[in-house]
Amino acid sequence: MQILKTKKQIMAVAAIFIAVYHLWIPVFSSASLAGRFENFFVSIGYIGVDLFFFLSAYTLTLSDMTSKWKFIFKRFKKVYPVFLIFCVIALIIGKMSLSQFFSTAIFLDFFKNGGGSFLWFIPALLLMYVAFPYCKSILSKYSPLKRLAISIIVWVTLSFAVEYGLSGIVDISIFLMRIPVILLGIFLAEYEGLWSKKRRLILAATLFLPGIVLVYQFGYLDKLTILFDSIFYIVALPCILGLIFLLDVAFQGVSVKVVDILGNATLELYCIQMLIGSELVNIIFSITRIKILTNLITFITVILLSIALSYLRRYINGRYIINRNPV
Repeated sequence: MQILKTKKQIMAVAAIFIAVYHLWIPVFSSASLAGRFENFFVSIGYIGVDLFFFLSAYTLTLSDMTSKWKFIFKRFKKVYPVFLIFCVIALIIGKMSLSQFFSTAIFLDFFKNGGGSFLWFIPALLLMYVAFPYCKSILSKYSPLKRLAISIIVWVTLSFAVEYGLSGIVDISIFLMRIPVILLGIFLAEYEGLWSKKRRLILAATLFLPGIVLVYQFGYLDKLTILFDSIFYIVALPCILGLIFLLDVAFQGVSVKVVDILGNATLELYCIQMLIGSELVNIIFSITRIKILTNLITFITVILLSIALSYLRRYINGRYIINRNPV
């Protein structure tokens, strides 16, 4: 695997999946073959979130965690200010009340409403950053396979406790059902740089095609809810892993400037579409009245805004570092 080299490109693909899921207006008739394929592709765009969690866990596993607090602070410094800025904007434009703002800013709304909370993915990601170094330290004495087994047992126990013991109080199943893909990211990070292209292609074909069938049956036609309401996310694991192997091979040794730039702007892309995406789609469609043109303009607009904000964030961070470390 070469994911440390192909991460940005895979992140760009993940961002497109999520944007399609939230912003795409169906173009074809739902009764046609093209329409059925379109609806299926749009409806499974949530796997973009799983790709992000996998990539985050994978790269975290290979990160320097000599100082846990420095590691956590560095991660928070990169993500939390962006989250807070978008919360402020949501408050200003009337998307949330003052009480909701404070509840969201301290992640309380995430624990109460899960996927229904504003930008839920970011609090979930930051919680992973906090827990990761401590969990890694505790399990470091075990082999990768034993770590995976122990982690799965803890995850199952925690999931049952939240689903059946804290029902109505805590609603984070949307995150809990993503923990398996996080654990697989941690496990597979042990093989960075070790698997040949041929092996990855075999794994991609073995996992992706059956995975698509599983997602179609249990994540699209009829979303699986046995044991846990959001367990259909777990059904997508073979598809997600197969797609990761496939993209890892496809982008190996390939650098497309536009894709790399988009890979750096995925955080902003997620925030913008969740903040103003639906309103933007409605405005553009009211002007064009053409669905495919609306989709095209919407995506170009959101992507350009994301890239601009990404450059601004990195410029400010760069200026902050220079000012903190004067020559």
